[in-house]
Amino acid sequence: NHEYRFLRELMKSGGEFYGLMDEDTDEPIISIPKVYGLRKRGFTYVPWPGRVDYAGFIITHGPPRRMPINLKHCAKWMLEYVKSSGICGDFHRSQFYASVGDEGQTQGWYALGCLCRLDPYYSPFPEWNQGFAYSTVIGAKVHPTLVTVFDRAFEAAGRVYTY
Repeated sequence: NHEYRFLRELMKSGGEFYGLMDEDTDEPIISIPKVYGLRKRGFTYVPWPGRVDYAGFIITHGPPRRMPINLKHCAKWMLEYVKSSGICGDFHRSQFYASVGDEGQTQGWYALGCLCRLDPYYSPFPEWNQGFAYSTVIGAKVHPTLVTVFDRAFEAAGRVYTY
């Protein structure tokens, strides 16, 4: 969803270029993938509100717009909504919720903290924390590890990092 902020700024400072298409590729001349060179760096761009299904594990930017505003337990809501294990960002609060599915299998949803500033100009009192996740695939199943940053430090894979 942050690409919309990018597009608003583009419209303010050079709106006449927005929507111009490359006649050879029929792609926009200015786009998130082109500005950041995503294809050259080996990334696949999934436009918001897209999702990726990796080995039955859903990866998405954030909750759909239908999520209740000011929801405190995003991970629980997402697991119940999607009905599959997965992970999302955008909620900006580290959370994990697990339950047992209809066939007795464990399912879990992870909501990630953010890696942005915790004092944005547009939200005077955000209830956010900094954090991220990394994953291991074991037996064709994704096993994420949620990492929360406390006081400019975190532990990941047995190592402590500070900044």
